[in-house]
Amino acid sequence: MIKAILAGASGVQLVSALLKYGPRFLSTLTDGLRKWMNENHYRDLAGFRGSMNLEHCPDAAAFERGSYQRNLQKRWV
Repeated sequence: MIKAILAGASGVQLVSALLKYGPRFLSTLTDGLRKWMNENHYRDLAGFRGSMNLEHCPDAAAFERGSYQRNLQKRWV
């Protein structure tokens, strides 16, 4: 959930997790999110939403090359 928000998501699909662990798991997720936000000094979701997306990367071309190379290695190993 945190990774999706960091990438810029404004909504996160949780249905499969809730079906697997039950509706009470939602409180586990929100508690974990609050804890992470406190540890990283964020007051609200807007403070970190999208902070890890490509638009904020100082060298987007290098990031894309590295991602491409990692995907090739995973595919052929």
